[in-house]
Amino acid sequence: MVNPRTLYEKIWDAHVVERRPDGTCLIYIDRHLVHEVTSPQAFEGLRLAGRKVRRPDLTLAVPDHNLPTTPRRDAAGNRIPIADPQSAEQLVALERNAPEFGVRLIGDADREQGIVHVVGPEQGFTLPGTTLVCGDSHTSSHGALGALAFGIGTSEVEHVLATQTLLLKQSKTMEVVVEGELAPGVTPKDVALAICGAIGTAGGTGHVMEYRGSVFRDMSIEGRLTVANMSIEAGARSGLFAPDEKTFAYLKGRPMAPKGADWDAAVAYWRTLHSDEGAVFDKSVVIDAADIVPTVTWGTSPEDVVPITGAVPDPMSFADPSKQAAARKSLDYMGLTAGQRMQDVAIEHIFIGSCTNSRIEDLRAAAALLQGCGSGAGINELDARMTEIKARPRGRIEPPPEFKPIATYAYAAHKLRAPFSRPVDEKLLEVPEGRPVEPDLSRPKQYLEGFSLDALAMVGTITKPSNPLEALIEDPTGSVTRVRVGSYMGRNFGRVVEVSSDQIALVEIVPDGQDGWVERSRNISLAE
Repeated sequence: MVNPRTLYEKIWDAHVVERRPDGTCLIYIDRHLVHEVTSPQAFEGLRLAGRKVRRPDLTLAVPDHNLPTTPRRDAAGNRIPIADPQSAEQLVALERNAPEFGVRLIGDADREQGIVHVVGPEQGFTLPGTTLVCGDSHTSSHGALGALAFGIGTSEVEHVLATQTLLLKQSKTMEVVVEGELAPGVTPKDVALAICGAIGTAGGTGHVMEYRGSVFRDMSIEGRLTVANMSIEAGARSGLFAPDEKTFAYLKGRPMAPKGADWDAAVAYWRTLHSDEGAVFDKSVVIDAADIVPTVTWGTSPEDVVPITGAVPDPMSFADPSKQAAARKSLDYMGLTAGQRMQDVAIEHIFIGSCTNSRIEDLRAAAALLQGCGSGAGINELDARMTEIKARPRGRIEPPPEFKPIATYAYAAHKLRAPFSRPVDEKLLEVPEGRPVEPDLSRPKQYLEGFSLDALAMVGTITKPSNPLEALIEDPTGSVTRVRVGSYMGRNFGRVVEVSSDQIALVEIVPDGQDGWVERSRNISLAE
């Protein structure tokens, strides 16, 4: 007879390849997500060792951390350079490494691109009962779908790429049970913060947490992603939810999820992924849902929380002198005073949305709050404001003017330029002799390539014995950078070809208007 097992123990046992006498196990890894921060060194290690990625079909590359939230392509579809040179270099490395090693890459402008620990669930790459790793601290998010997922370091990234395995010791088990009905306005993040407040940020150290009870069963998948994500805030190695009908409905039809007979077989197996009746956990935490109210932090740690109905604690109320000192620093940083009611703290700025909340949950909470505007106490100011706006006199919108028909556009076919493409100087159409010019788009961008050439100024030179002459270039931020022959600057692939005492000469590569490129000479003179 098989002893009752927890969900974590079932997944762990199914993935042990080898168990050593000291308890260390070699674990098979089903899924591996890589991004641009922790993967360059790992891929380079494989390259130097002459090794391949063991299972490129089980590996997915996603650019994330260094991508700006601003537009990444201009109106013509051309890439907008990333100003930070290190970020740009890491992204270029991922775009080079992934195809070289046969790993599928979701591009920076692809529709599928997003937060690395959200892309997995969205694409069906994350599946119940699997082991999943990523060089990202919030990888535990995938536990919302019943996957044993955790973050790993750069050396471990290389190990998984090369072997599809990982050396680990089995964690202890912890159940977090929340039964009952949550009060209005209480979000999954409040539940997670309440757990952190109950057990502390080290309360889950050495454990994998399994979330059980009616509150978690009633949560949306996005809400579960929030809670699983924040498992690490309580010190846990990972967080787990037993897959259920919500999980199956969420995954069905996802691009990378099983199809047809494979789907039916997968669901049959997934239904077995729950803690058995009588399974023993190493630690158990039980919280009454009625005790959870909207929760806010008064400090700089997830365990520094109080209910919105509470007050800022007195640092001297903590027994540990180090905690007293930390609390005093937190209050000073947050601009709060001991005993201050949280309801009396003025709201200055509101940010909606975060990777922790898997983006959509914060928006749902905000929408639910605004949905009730117009009735009840506590929103009188907002209600009055909206009434005032509605009562304002309506302006009159003038009818649009009559436009003349667009004249027929005639253009010379020999110039091979579409009528609606941007105009190009005629002089640029004189293609130099030799091979057509083409910029090296795979080359990592240098710092000064993040600025327009017209925004850069030559402010001096540096002369050293036996060294080539260098120019000092000041950018709009006030920083000064040294350049020499061969350096790049400006947004048009400008390369320095000559440095003299009073100017530098560059050659830029610009579009020729015929889907090609030509060189253009530019000079920057010494500023007076």
